Parts: sequence; C-alpha cells; structure tokens
Amino acid sequence: MAEAHTTSKQCTICKQVLTLELFPKNKESKHGRRGQCKSCLNAMARKRYTDNIDREREKQKTYSRTYREKHRERLLARARALYQKNRVKQVEKAALYRAQNPDAAKKARLDYYYRNRDYCIQQNKLYLEKNREAYLARSRAYYIANAERKRQYSREWGRDNPEKVAKNCGKRRAALLQRFPQWADEVEISRVYALRQTMSDYFKTDFHVDHIIPLRGRKVSGLHVHNNLQILTAEQNLSKGNKFKCK
Repeated sequence: MAEAHTTSKQCTICKQVLTLELFPKNKESKHGRRGQCKSCLNAMARKRYTDNIDREREKQKTYSRTYREKHRERLLARARALYQKNRVKQVEKAALYRAQNPDAAKKARLDYYYRNRDYCIQQNKLYLEKNREAYLARSRAYYIANAERKRQYSREWGRDNPEKVAKNCGKRRAALLQRFPQWADEVEISRVYALRQTMSDYFKTDFHVDHIIPLRGRKVSGLHVHNNLQILTAEQNLSKGNKFKCK
C-alpha cells in the first residue's frame, strides 16, 4: 500500500534518490521494495563473483551437471527437435568448423569415442547390419579411388610396426587353420611378438616366433596361444620345420 503514496526512495548504497521501479521488489519492506537499487546490487554481485571466481565457477558446474542429469530426457528431446528444425544449417556449420579446425575436431571425436566406447561400438554394429551392402560398396569405391594412398599407408605402418605385423600374420594363419581359440590371451601374445622385435633390433639378427607344438603337426597340432610360443633365430626355426618331439 505504501508504494501507492510514494514514487521514489533513496538507495542505501549509492545514496541516490531513484524511482521505485529501479529497486527490486520485497514484500516485507516499507515500500514493498529493497533498500538497494538494482545497479548497486548488480555491481555487488559482479564483485562477489570476481572475488570468488573459482568457487562460483565450480558452483555453476555443479548446478549445471545436476540439472542436466535431472532433466536429461527433456533436454535431449529439445536438442533433437532443434537439430531437426535447423538440420541443413547445423550440418553446414559443423562441416565449416571441421574444415577450419581439423585437429580440434579430430580430438573431439576421439574424446567422445573413448568416453562412450561401448555405445559407439554397439551403434556401429547396428549400422553395419542395416547398411551392409551400402557400406561395402562405399568401402570398395573409396579403396579404388585411393588405392595407391592405402598401399603407401600400409607399407609405412608395416615398417613402423613390425611386431604387430608378425602378430597379425600369426593370428591370421592360426585362424585359417582354426587354431586360435576365443580364450587366447592376445595381450600376452603381443608381448611375445614385441620381445621378438626387440631382440632382433638389439642383436642385429632375425628372430622368429615359433609354435612349440606346430599348428599343423603330423601327429599332434598345437594352438596359437602365448604358452605355445617361443622365440628362435631364423636359422633354428627353419631347421626345426614342422616337427615336434614328444617327451
């Protein structure tokens, strides 16, 4: 009621006499308004934020994280609707950003993949199942258009990763012979091939990873598992051949 009988009041901070519209409302005060004007309150808030910027930012992050978790479905639905409404514009904007910031875009894709690895793998599998023929056709067309580039990349990768090449060759040969069980420890197998490469580099001679029990033995056949692998010199491996002496 008091507000109807007066149209101005003095700010307790800046001491200026201002109209009531410049003071925030407060039902408990004499004139129904706060004692400090909006400009002074805003200046105080900015100063408090600047003086405690780390704490305020952490508070904002906590609030935003809690809000997103609480309203996740609604926010996702709104984001999808907004994207569909402006799809062409969004696609062009994303393409322009990737072209101007290739390193940042690649890092963002990798970060997202590693944060959501299981989800990405599952989505890729579903996509391949639904679009297998289109994917294969696109892959063949890309390979034909970039055949020399792909071959050059493969040669360079093989030169830089000889232990992985040897491991993959052994794995492929074992798979063809159906001697690579699902329970095989690929980490331990990789260590054997890495050790072979280290020995070859250190001793300046060629070492091979050999199967103690041959994959295609005459009397017995072994598996492509880490405890059936041994490192021999090339001469020892070639002289051993496909033989295994039973004790």
